[in-house]
Amino acid sequence: MLGNQTQLTATITTGSDVTYGWDFGDGSKGNGAVVSHQYASPGIYTAEVTATNSVNSDSTTTTVYVDQAISGLVASNDGPTVLGNPSQLSAALTSGSNVIYDWNFGDGSVGSGAVISHQYTSPGTYSAEVTATNSVSSDTKTTTVYVDELISELSAANDGPTVLGEFTELTASISNGSNVTYQWDFGDGTNGSGAVVSHQYASPGTFTAEVTATNSLGQVTATTQVQVNESFIAISGLSAANDGPTILGNTTQLSATIATGNGVTYEWDFGDGTNGTGQVTFHKYPAAGTFTAEVTATNSLGQETATTQVQVLEITSRVYIPVLVKP
Repeated sequence: MLGNQTQLTATITTGSDVTYGWDFGDGSKGNGAVVSHQYASPGIYTAEVTATNSVNSDSTTTTVYVDQAISGLVASNDGPTVLGNPSQLSAALTSGSNVIYDWNFGDGSVGSGAVISHQYTSPGTYSAEVTATNSVSSDTKTTTVYVDELISELSAANDGPTVLGEFTELTASISNGSNVTYQWDFGDGTNGSGAVVSHQYASPGTFTAEVTATNSLGQVTATTQVQVNESFIAISGLSAANDGPTILGNTTQLSATIATGNGVTYEWDFGDGTNGTGQVTFHKYPAAGTFTAEVTATNSLGQETATTQVQVLEITSRVYIPVLVKP
């Protein structure tokens, strides 16, 4: 180790009255069958000894490894990493010489080098371990690598309208993303967490609930409007209408109205085997004819239905043939 004495020894099989001359490989020399030498800097040295007597001489060499002990090992990475991209992992020392670095990436694969790239095949949190080794010491450190999919298409929804005193269920969903956490601001000064949460509002009104989806790569937000009613009003006076007659190939607008009621949802049966939703909706009929469209209005107190006749006309061309009248 650097700073310590290195002992070098020469031996012979036969010979008498032998003297030994050393070249330590760092520009300095010495004498004796057994000598000690302190190298001034780390490195790999070739020490040569020459044995001499009055008859002949012989020379041989030995390799001397002089290393500085490893200290201050630090492991790091350039994450968080988007899944599909490589992660760069780095090892650095305060001191140490002739060091080799061996990595265990934490996913069952290994590599070597002070700086190395590795591509993880699935999202997750990985503990990558590097071991630094030289001839006199070794040390091991870890770095945490975060590999995630980017969050995309966050949406928020709720099962309202809700009657005051009941719980509203709020739901967050994404099309892509990994290791995602969800934080809610319910819009009434309170908060919650989770992809699906239940919340009881303390007063009636319309609240904008905001959810924030977060992972190691960033965060996105979405909102949903929550309607809290003091009480539900029963549905009455439902009627349905349309803006027909409609020319085949054009769109028909259908609408529903009520005399009383709140928290109402509207479901349509267009009369041609297809369906739709909404108080006002649009539909293109596939053929000419008269269709009975039915709407169902529903809230927590009940439902009503109403119908409207939709006439779809096909325009045909008329050909006129002149008739000759003889005088």
